[in-house]
Amino acid sequence: MGIYIPHQYTSYSLQANGVEIAANGLVGTSRETSEPAFRKDLTYFTPSESDIQFTMYVANFEHLVGGANRSILFGTAKAISANYTNLVALTLFVTGGILVMGINQLGIFFFRRKEKAFLYFGLLSILIALRALFIEPMFIAEMFPNIFWLWQHRIEFFIIYGSFSLYLMFLYDLYPSEMKKWVVQVSFVLTLILSG
Repeated sequence: MGIYIPHQYTSYSLQANGVEIAANGLVGTSRETSEPAFRKDLTYFTPSESDIQFTMYVANFEHLVGGANRSILFGTAKAISANYTNLVALTLFVTGGILVMGINQLGIFFFRRKEKAFLYFGLLSILIALRALFIEPMFIAEMFPNIFWLWQHRIEFFIIYGSFSLYLMFLYDLYPSEMKKWVVQVSFVLTLILSG
């Protein structure tokens, strides 16, 4: 059998008939005895009985959102593997397309430096592609398995805030008469404050 567990908030231990088959971080009864983590889990196991009782222990002393609030997929190993492969393939396809589009826009800006819309759109596309590392299937945790969960969140928020400002700068460059400059300036200041 197979189980796909999307990232939960923030640590958990999943048992099947009393045997741990998946874990994320360290589940404890206090902040000192817990260790948060933020990654997905894809696991396979062979049940010893026809009836399976799942028990999930969850601990969260760090994140604003708490608990196991994402659906867990359970099925045959073949079905779970196929589902995960499709998820990875779709994510890589879309992310790759956005990344290529961003690099293309930066290339155009290299030859047409006065048109800054290409720069803003290229950087925005690259940030959106980077953001895909932090959503399911959580490529960031695969690329950097020892990354601290708090830095995962901080980097993700930097990307979101930066994307917002770049989007407004892009719109302002395209439509300077329809958009007020102070809106872009205020968004830039807000981005700096929120990032801080």
